[in-house]
Amino acid sequence: MITRIILFLSILTSLLSCKKDNSTVSIEAEQKFVLTKLTSQIPLDLNFDGKASIDLLEELPLLSKASFFTIGNAEKGLSQLYWYEPRIENISFLSPIPQNYSNKTKVEYLPVERSYYYQLEDNKSKIIFGDKWVDDSNRKSYTLKFPDEAQVSDQGNTITFLTSQTCLLEEGFIVVPVTVVFTMVK
Repeated sequence: MITRIILFLSILTSLLSCKKDNSTVSIEAEQKFVLTKLTSQIPLDLNFDGKASIDLLEELPLLSKASFFTIGNAEKGLSQLYWYEPRIENISFLSPIPQNYSNKTKVEYLPVERSYYYQLEDNKSKIIFGDKWVDDSNRKSYTLKFPDEAQVSDQGNTITFLTSQTCLLEEGFIVVPVTVVFTMVK
């Protein structure tokens, strides 16, 4: 009888001391992510304060309002990126980005939606972006190159991708490599 009690307590202790495995990736049917990190490989002065930084959220805090949504199931679905794009001198978003800049140039940042179908691969640790949901080929002035793929963290709470961003500087426009990190809103 004592042996059975000791065996039962041993099994119970083993079960209670087991940790839950949180290493599985989980992109659920509908998730919202917010931009938490945007860095360039070279320091930039996007807010024209005379101080350059690789932290582009420090340079343009408005970009922290950018968001990323997944709609679908745990394998594939639709992704929606809301990114703040510059509208310069009230020129239509359908026009190419002007290549000339002066201190008097009026720049306004507005949210623009871009939607692509996605599929999860590599044990759900990678998002592969596919076709556009809406044909927007007439739009000539996207400043953020939409990535082909993104990495999903082990817990599924961050999405990271490398791409390029066209940035407005006093000297004009420059295209720079950037690291973009979105974090899940719970």
